[in-house]
Amino acid sequence: MLLKIIKMLVRYYLYRKEQINIKFNSYVDKNTTIGKYTYIGYRCMITQAQIGRYVSIANNVFIGMGEHSLVNISTNTLFYENASLVKEPIIISDDVWIGVNVVILRGVTIGRGAVIGAGAVVTKDVPPFAIVVGVPGRILRMRFSDDVIQKIENSKWWENDVDDAKVAIDKLTKSI
Repeated sequence: MLLKIIKMLVRYYLYRKEQINIKFNSYVDKNTTIGKYTYIGYRCMITQAQIGRYVSIANNVFIGMGEHSLVNISTNTLFYENASLVKEPIIISDDVWIGVNVVILRGVTIGRGAVIGAGAVVTKDVPPFAIVVGVPGRILRMRFSDDVIQKIENSKWWENDVDDAKVAIDKLTKSI
């Protein structure tokens, strides 16, 4: 028990150092990596995910929760040879916004700059800068034109710390 508390405190310190903000009652498993300047809201559960920088995750979001096999005779995990219900990791690229009450299934990749609307269930990969809504999630539209997306991608502003990122974003905003 003491070792578990020490590990939690070390993780908490490392998250604070990287300016990662994880709110109360959220669970992030040990197989998840989180990039700098990421915010995770209240009551979220995240397993086996790779989360980029500057990601905003609202409250009550579930990422990578286990999925029961539908081809086995029983869906109960007592009868699974491998008890892990999460096989493929979830990849959430930089500067993604995930709305409240979203569910992201295992193996999904969400591209940079994408927005996932409140209540969506994401079952497939999401391209960069897409806005996805609904159950199951579908692309509503792209946030920007292809030319603007290319300018944003070329800037790589998300690789910078906050002050330099602000300057890069201001410069981009004026150029488009």
